[in-house]
Amino acid sequence: MRRQESWVQRVGLGLAVAALFFAAAEGLLRLNGFRYAPPVKVLEVPTVADYIGTYEHYWPTHLTPPGYVWRTEPNTKITDAHGFRRPGVADRKDPAKMRIAFLGGSTTQGGYPAYPERTIRLLNEAAGRQRFEHLNAACSSYSTHQSLLALQRWVLPLKPDVLLVYHGWNDGYLQSDGYSDREKDPLAGDAALAASSALTWLRQWRLTQALGWLVRRLDRTWPRPRVGERAFAENLRHIAEICRREGVPLVLLTRPATRLRPLPALDEMSLTAYERLLGTRDRAAIYTRLHARQNAVIRRIAAAYEHVSLADASAFLDDIQARQRKGAYGDHITIFQRDACHLGDFANQLLAEFLARELSARFAPELEAGISARINSPTYALALAAEFNAALRPWEALYQARKAQTRSTDPEIQARGAALAEEAAANMEFATLFYEGRWGGSAPDFESKIEKLRRCQQLRPTDLGVCLQIFRVCLYVDQLPVAAAAMNLFQPNTLAARYEWLEFVLLSHMAGERHQAAARAAAELLRLNPEHQGARDILDRVRPY
Repeated sequence: MRRQESWVQRVGLGLAVAALFFAAAEGLLRLNGFRYAPPVKVLEVPTVADYIGTYEHYWPTHLTPPGYVWRTEPNTKITDAHGFRRPGVADRKDPAKMRIAFLGGSTTQGGYPAYPERTIRLLNEAAGRQRFEHLNAACSSYSTHQSLLALQRWVLPLKPDVLLVYHGWNDGYLQSDGYSDREKDPLAGDAALAASSALTWLRQWRLTQALGWLVRRLDRTWPRPRVGERAFAENLRHIAEICRREGVPLVLLTRPATRLRPLPALDEMSLTAYERLLGTRDRAAIYTRLHARQNAVIRRIAAAYEHVSLADASAFLDDIQARQRKGAYGDHITIFQRDACHLGDFANQLLAEFLARELSARFAPELEAGISARINSPTYALALAAEFNAALRPWEALYQARKAQTRSTDPEIQARGAALAEEAAANMEFATLFYEGRWGGSAPDFESKIEKLRRCQQLRPTDLGVCLQIFRVCLYVDQLPVAAAAMNLFQPNTLAARYEWLEFVLLSHMAGERHQAAARAAAELLRLNPEHQGARDILDRVRPY
């Protein structure tokens, strides 16, 4: 009994001494003003943005654990009931159709229409019937980490006949917290852990902060890309192994690179990481080396498996850019967007034509001649001209209209081509001003952006997309009070357009403390929608004025 008491006393004394030591250390750290905020893993999920005409739509995405992966909100203008890009596919596969699944990030999900839809459309036109269907399971900001999870969880149950993977852009980049995607899997799968008050409490202790500081100082691998080069290869290899097991042919696209300069800026954390990984802080060298390394991995994986083939999109788009520099496509047509990542609509169409040829050569060689004939036909060029005009791409539309005219002397083709070219020419001033003035456009300052967008309103007074851009430009440069006056040329031609415009106007008046004007806008909103709680709240607040 005495021995047990003695042992308990020794343990208690030891714990007391340890507690005193840690308390003293905590006190000293606090007295010396020590603080360290370690980078915290952040489960970043994107908002999907896409233009339909001039109107920029935004759709949220939602985490879908287990694993750090997300899906776009279902049943929107661009997504089906599963959150995949429309038109989607039936849950039960039609055995008479070849189902081609596409995986990637926003470069595959985005576009109106996206390149997967353009590819399948061309294959079906050559076949003369709906022989092919596509499943666009890509999502904005996906790396190979998310695509691997999506393949296992959502794509394979839909029984694809072929899988096409286009990746590289997001894998090599860094998120704001500096952690890799793989490190976030446990956090994404445990909501309680992510929101734990115990973790918050621990982070307040200076001893915990000191330990975090020491770990960070010793960790020579941080900050880390979302998917490092080794993990990139592992993910692609895993995708290839899954496809081999399931009997699904896999096509890997090499990642293209823009030849335009200057390139987008990089923050200091990214420059630090790339200097360690690539041996340079120069943006152009980082871009070139990252591109070369990723494509070397893609080529190596494609060569290692019999069921995997390579579609060299990088070489193809290098050739397209060389042709562009020689003036093959006329003025103002862009291959890459300003972010050096996303393709423009014109290049997306060319990529679709390239992939239609690649896929037919592998899986439907009897269609190769039909695809070439369709691409070279004047009716194809006319259809593209009409599509580009509808998408406010007048230079692309003009190129296609003229191409149609050079390919046929038929009077009807000539007349249709002339009408489409005339429509394109009529859209050029508006398109130039809109693309320069919109948020993210090339106009250098707030005043010039607003001036260009105001002129757009004069040219198209019923265009709600212009209103939205005026509002966003004002909002993002902290000039929201100006928005109402800048939008006063708008002439809504539907109740829905008037409703949205009134919401913009209301927020602008409130930001400018124009209370009576805000009250009038709120009252009209309530007449259109008696359930508009925001307008009711604002009306209650401004009535005393």
